[in-house]
Amino acid sequence: MDSLTLLGHGKLLDHLKKQADSGKLSHALLFSGPEGIGKKKTALLLAEHIFLRTSEEAAELCRRRVLPDFLLIEAETTIKVDAIREAVHFAQERPLYSQKKVLVIDDAHKMNPQAQNKLLKTLEEPPSFLTIILISSNVSGLLETVRSRVLSYTFEILSEEEVYSGLPTSHAEAERKLAARFSGGSLRRAVEILEDEELRALFHKPEEIFEALYLNDLTALVRISREYQKDRRQAALLLEHCLMWLRDLSLFRKHSAPVHLYYPDKTHELARQSRWVGSDSAKSTSLIGLAKERLEANAPAGAVLLAVFFQLAGRLS
Repeated sequence: MDSLTLLGHGKLLDHLKKQADSGKLSHALLFSGPEGIGKKKTALLLAEHIFLRTSEEAAELCRRRVLPDFLLIEAETTIKVDAIREAVHFAQERPLYSQKKVLVIDDAHKMNPQAQNKLLKTLEEPPSFLTIILISSNVSGLLETVRSRVLSYTFEILSEEEVYSGLPTSHAEAERKLAARFSGGSLRRAVEILEDEELRALFHKPEEIFEALYLNDLTALVRISREYQKDRRQAALLLEHCLMWLRDLSLFRKHSAPVHLYYPDKTHELARQSRWVGSDSAKSTSLIGLAKERLEANAPAGAVLLAVFFQLAGRLS
């Protein structure tokens, strides 16, 4: 795998490789940006390149994550001080199979303060053979003393076209386009959408919801609320897509042929529904926004959805 296969970040990887080849690569790097856009892949490809300077075998062992001179730390929740103590010990020992050692800490913001402080001395006085790469989607979770000791690279989200090009062609074109459109610039997110039929179905729910609002079909609104009452995350995502649908409806009221729609394959339905939604969508947008805040405050998902649907029905029917 080389920089040509790294969506959106090939130029940055090429730059880092050149820095490594010339001996100018910083001893401590921070890759920051949204989740699922290629930060970790860039770090792993850079590590492979560093070891390739020793031998193809070292690079291959790194790729398989069995090279003793390479350490990847990752955790689902908190990275505690014991894990960083292991990393510090790793950093202090000379390489066994190559000229360099590479330490990668994924989701570095998950290190608790004690763990971050434990890493400071290694960041301040690293061995000449060590490269440290921190990866984070939440740099505010890193101590200022840590951030000040690393060279930071900010990764931008991928374009819809880049995400689409990276999706497996085993899926239908329409499904790949939908996944890319709602990925938020994250290839990982797009793959999750492709692999989750229920998630893809959720994206089409706003049309059904607004149709029920138009018909004042309270039974349908109750049924949809119950569908998502056990999953607060899915309920929040549903409201997010209701906002997208409402935004598209507003565009249709203002323009006969609007562009940059979230739902470009639903122009007929949007045009029809836009005739009765009303010119002032700000209040409806505010109601949905408040409902999302209630979900974030751990309010029951079913009750929140039902309340906002009934409020919208009172405004739009």
